[in-house]
Amino acid sequence: MGQAAGTPGNAGIGGVCRDNNSTFICGFSEGIGWNYALVAEALAARKALLIALDLNIRYVIIESYNLLLITLLNGESVNGGSVSVSWRISSILFDYFHIIPFFVDVKFFHVFREANFVANSLATLAADSSLAVVQTGTPANLSLSYSNFPNSS
Repeated sequence: MGQAAGTPGNAGIGGVCRDNNSTFICGFSEGIGWNYALVAEALAARKALLIALDLNIRYVIIESYNLLLITLLNGESVNGGSVSVSWRISSILFDYFHIIPFFVDVKFFHVFREANFVANSLATLAADSSLAVVQTGTPANLSLSYSNFPNSS
């Protein structure tokens, strides 16, 4: 998932990789500076594909709350016609179409942001950071109260 605080605003990406039994494989979080939500979502999905490639995972499902991005990645038309791709994400989309042939199967699905609280939280926290973190294997026990997250009351 990607997150931008404003349009544009401080942005971050985050994601969680799970197997078909929902067992944690890895997670990532990275601040990407001042950017747009669409760019953050596109970068998060690309990062997820690159991590899957590194881990030799060949069947991948990418979920994003950005319906425009999912529509573009699935090669579908927008509102019954073609859509002009923003220059901000054209090079990222170009990367997708060079990465995807290395997989057996890649599917892109639209989900609501609330469907993956963990990935959204990682992206939101990363927006205030310039660090890049990738955690593989079983994560250490971590306890965060909801009040630790930005913009919570």
